[in-house]
Amino acid sequence: MYKRIQNLDLSSQETCFFWGPRQTGKSTLLKMLFPQAIRYDLLLSTEYQRLLREPNIVREQCLAAGVNANSQRDPIIIDEI
Repeated sequence: MYKRIQNLDLSSQETCFFWGPRQTGKSTLLKMLFPQAIRYDLLLSTEYQRLLREPNIVREQCLAAGVNANSQRDPIIIDEI
């Protein structure tokens, strides 16, 4: 991946979407910026099916990780929507 100079101030955003063609580095960029973020990759059929069956898993995993609106530093990344 080419290193590019980006000034992405995502800290003040509640929601942010990255759009673009496949294989252009959107997921890679987010992994580099937020290595500790909770991730859900919906291209993985097992992950997609699991979340379809039990959508409350997202909430449970976030609570278990101590994520709440007041203390959240890293985003929750839902990839390939």
